[in-house]
Amino acid sequence: MRYHCGSLMVGNVNEQPVGKSPEPDEHAETVVLRNARQLPPPVFVDPSGARRRRVRWIVYTVGVVILAALLALWLTQFLGAAEPPAVDHAAAWR
Repeated sequence: MRYHCGSLMVGNVNEQPVGKSPEPDEHAETVVLRNARQLPPPVFVDPSGARRRRVRWIVYTVGVVILAALLALWLTQFLGAAEPPAVDHAAAWR
């Protein structure tokens, strides 16, 4: 049922009861999916595993660098605040 509210049309547009799905179209076109065996072989194949080892060592190196930076940051926080250098005011006015 549709209601008019000024120039707006309010109500159920497809006029089906709430919660009921539309009937399937029995004459719809059938789509055939390709079988996985028909797909082309993968482009990036590394049977020796060299790429995996290289990436693993790069990740390990980046992780160690990040851990070293965090350790340095934590150590500087735990050691306390840095004292500014003493200024000789008499020499500064000359």
